[in-house]
Amino acid sequence: MKRVVSTLLCLCLCTAVALAIRNESFINVIEGTASNMPPRYVMPLLSNGNLSIRFDTRGTQMVVPTYTADNGILWQGRRVGPPRDALFSFGHLKEEIACGGRDCGVPEKWSQTLDTRHAELRCENAFGGGLTVRTEIFVHAERNIVAIRKTFNTTQRLSGPVAYKLYYDLSAQKDSFVTPHRMTFAPLPTAGTQSVDIAYTAIGHRDYAGILTFCSDRPAQVDGHLRHLSLAIEVEPQPNHPESVCFFLLFSDNLETDDAAVQIAQYKQLTAVEGYEGLRASHRTAWDDYWSRLQLNIPDERLERAYVGGLYQLKSNATKWSFPVGIGPWSGHFFAFDETYCYMGLASSNHLDIARRAPEFRRKYLQWACERTNGTGARYPWETIEDGFEATPYPYRHWFDHVFHMSHIATAAWTHYLYTNDRAYLKDVAFPMMKECARFFLLQMCYWHPDGSVTLGKTTDLERLGAAVENPFFSSCGAIYTMESTLKAAAILGEKDEIFARFQTAAEGLRKTLPNDGQKYVPYAGCSENSIAVTTGMYPYPVLSTDDPLERAAVMHFYDERYKAGNMYALGSGLCPWYASWMASVLANYGDRDKSLSLLHEAAAQIGYFSEHFEINEKDVVRVPWFTTAAGNYVHALDQTMLLNRGDDVFVCHATPTEWKDYSFTLPCYGNMLLSVEVRKGKLRKCEIAMNRWSDSCSVKTFWIPDHLLELKQVSKAVLPLMEHSGNYYKFHLKSLSKTINVIK
Repeated sequence: MKRVVSTLLCLCLCTAVALAIRNESFINVIEGTASNMPPRYVMPLLSNGNLSIRFDTRGTQMVVPTYTADNGILWQGRRVGPPRDALFSFGHLKEEIACGGRDCGVPEKWSQTLDTRHAELRCENAFGGGLTVRTEIFVHAERNIVAIRKTFNTTQRLSGPVAYKLYYDLSAQKDSFVTPHRMTFAPLPTAGTQSVDIAYTAIGHRDYAGILTFCSDRPAQVDGHLRHLSLAIEVEPQPNHPESVCFFLLFSDNLETDDAAVQIAQYKQLTAVEGYEGLRASHRTAWDDYWSRLQLNIPDERLERAYVGGLYQLKSNATKWSFPVGIGPWSGHFFAFDETYCYMGLASSNHLDIARRAPEFRRKYLQWACERTNGTGARYPWETIEDGFEATPYPYRHWFDHVFHMSHIATAAWTHYLYTNDRAYLKDVAFPMMKECARFFLLQMCYWHPDGSVTLGKTTDLERLGAAVENPFFSSCGAIYTMESTLKAAAILGEKDEIFARFQTAAEGLRKTLPNDGQKYVPYAGCSENSIAVTTGMYPYPVLSTDDPLERAAVMHFYDERYKAGNMYALGSGLCPWYASWMASVLANYGDRDKSLSLLHEAAAQIGYFSEHFEINEKDVVRVPWFTTAAGNYVHALDQTMLLNRGDDVFVCHATPTEWKDYSFTLPCYGNMLLSVEVRKGKLRKCEIAMNRWSDSCSVKTFWIPDHLLELKQVSKAVLPLMEHSGNYYKFHLKSLSKTINVIK
């Protein structure tokens, strides 16, 4: 079994910004023989953030791979209800192929190609007797349409016509027809011979009702009985003269529209008029727009492939609500902890329009979070679904006692303002949440002691640290950052409230009592367990200085001992990929180029055949493929090595490997700015600072550039007087920005 990476021919994008990522980083190919599967194979994902489907090597859900989490066709938001609020499965696809009246059996050879640039899948299957079948699939980026094209070809005369039948199996089980619990399906009368409509209802978390349509672009024999719902066609491909047929699945219900029948009629019209290629063109346009936000070219194909895979994964799981850990994993539940890492990856790669869904989702349910504490701050659910309800599975375990997700919510909300400089957003969305999360920590979690000290009350920090402990480091850093950033937001907005002085006092007190053993910070007083928690004063909560000796010692201690506590759970023997990326972001703050690069390589080494990121991907432990937390952490970490935003400072190429001599990127800066950098032969040849598109103003920042990259004779006359040398950097203070500034002549 082997993995083959092919080269995608250069395509011309109709976008405003040229795509710098190498084309081959988007193409992921795997091939095999018969029904053999490579070790740890996971089916590739196609999703538009609404419909989420993994396809096997035949473009169906028939083949059982070595490792899978196949739930069939999932439709985000359609939930069975308590106690676990699982998503209903909307069936799966099967096929039968016969040639000359004989079943073709198992393919002799197969290959599967996922093009993450266009979110398209291609499966090639070679059967005995010379027949080959190519399957091309996409889930439309903007519509609930699944398009499937089957192309039949041969290099020799076949023994007879090819009879092909595609089944849409709506049963709850693959091997026998069992109506899914709480769901009903009823085929509707359909005019013509190319389509079948199925009315569906489901009584779950809410009452759902809609229409599913299964149709083709050419006359087919329709079997409308639920037990064998299918479309059958017959083709006679001649040598080197292939024949194609297209199938479509269309979805609409009362969670999408007030009239599902009208929307289905519109979808039918689209498929009839535009066909496969027309729909494909608009689908590609949407994905082209996504990739056009980014310019990146680095001399490390493996890191770049993991980066592209991460961004593909983030968009695929960007629901209209927020970012679950995956629409399949954990039934598409939303964890404020995990969605913040997704936010960070999307924001740092300049997908701020998508990233803002996370804070807006949390803002929508702020009132409920405040009612949870009877008006003494916001306490959001640890695990939630689309309407903001608590969705943590019962019986609750110790993670139910986390509180750091309130600081994650505040962090994403505040970070979005830092990037966009959008004052209206800060006032209407971010600040109300930040203030209530800060109020929660002040009134629910902070304890004042007789000696005047302040500590955080007992709470569960990271899972492997066990049940609730007093004054844990991670949660304390989060509380500090929440209260201090809320004070900054209040100052910007001119807000006045007597509680702000208490935020200041509490944050200062918590800083003084951060748990340590005299040499380094520790997860909590007396803790003997190593934990990544001690790194969180750098990331995701930048509350500590890089000059703080206790934090530096804690970071290096975890780095040195990382394989002893390399995952949130006591599983495996390595460093899980999302921890590796987390640590890469931490070390990027220190400008540690070698360790950041090494950690990024550790994370990238664990991506799957289709550049998918996992929760854990070791030889003996594989958990949760297509895990968006890992994808978000990785994307953000690689961005951080090239462009680090920290407060009012912007560090250019702060942790970029010194061995990289030729690379370029365009990434967003705090303050509504966009930085474009090009390094050639180890020297800065382009450094342009432009206004980003989120507001009509930019905030002042100080830019830091490593002196080994800069030749002063190349600096423009407008910038040179602003430059001063400081340590190993040249820095200049940008007071305002009304037009693009070229640092290099």
